[in-house]
Amino acid sequence: MTHSDHDNPSPTSLIALDLTPDLSSRQIHHLLERMDVPHAIAADILLGSTVSSLSSRLSISPSESERLARSFAKGARMVEREERGRKDAGIDLIPYGSCRYPDSLAMIPDPPLLLRCLGDPASAAVGLAIVGSRKPSDYGARLTPQFVRSCSEAGVSVVSGGARGVDGIAHGAAILDGVPTLAVLGNGLRIPYPSEHEDLFQAVLGGGGCLLSETSVFAPPRPWLFPRRNRIISGLSLGVLVVEAAARSGAIITARLAVEEHGRDVLAVPGRIGDSMSAGCLRMISEGWAGVACSPDQAVGELLRGARVLISGGR
Repeated sequence: MTHSDHDNPSPTSLIALDLTPDLSSRQIHHLLERMDVPHAIAADILLGSTVSSLSSRLSISPSESERLARSFAKGARMVEREERGRKDAGIDLIPYGSCRYPDSLAMIPDPPLLLRCLGDPASAAVGLAIVGSRKPSDYGARLTPQFVRSCSEAGVSVVSGGARGVDGIAHGAAILDGVPTLAVLGNGLRIPYPSEHEDLFQAVLGGGGCLLSETSVFAPPRPWLFPRRNRIISGLSLGVLVVEAAARSGAIITARLAVEEHGRDVLAVPGRIGDSMSAGCLRMISEGWAGVACSPDQAVGELLRGARVLISGGR
């Protein structure tokens, strides 16, 4: 993607669109792309349009344009509170199309319209995702810092989801190793979740890392936000390592998105047969869409080699 230099420090119309109820991220991107102008300008046009001009511009029925206009108005009414909350907490805003928007994330099929950030996401521009169970075994908890150490030695950052378990262990190990780490949250940055990670999140920032979310700064954690969060983890990463995962887990969602939609390589740590925390990893490997992480150095090296092929267009 070619970024535009058009960076409005407070893109009010984009924020209003992002807060518009009943419109998905994909739908908003589709609307903006139909305008055939930069996103910030397209958002201004859409929100400033009358019902009749919306109908004409988008080739939709008057009743559809009326519903759309009502939704836009709801989003616009939430902007003032959102912006006040964002600025009071020192949260940065990076719109899609900005020269500061991460290139790897811009390439995925459904990139966030806006990123809310504490810290600089550029600190983790070259990173691998380390994800896994919220209730890892001693085996998974012991191995995770070893994979982080290999990332440190390879000069790459660590991306994860800020959750309990493997995510938190990975972030904590990165901080101890002096590795920038990026925590992608499935909730607003004004509402740290899980609450027991508040000190960890401050340490992420103190270590030069970043907290990132696409949701409203006041958004509470909701089940449907975490799969959305997982696509950002994958999109920001050069590859994904799953340490431990149950047969059904967020880590598996992240890994599948990485392989099926984002063209990233995925490795899984093999575990013991019959261990519920290894069931997901064993299934990934047996189905052939994840490679085997035989050792920390091998896993990091293999993921980085795959990423070089991806970046060079050889895949």
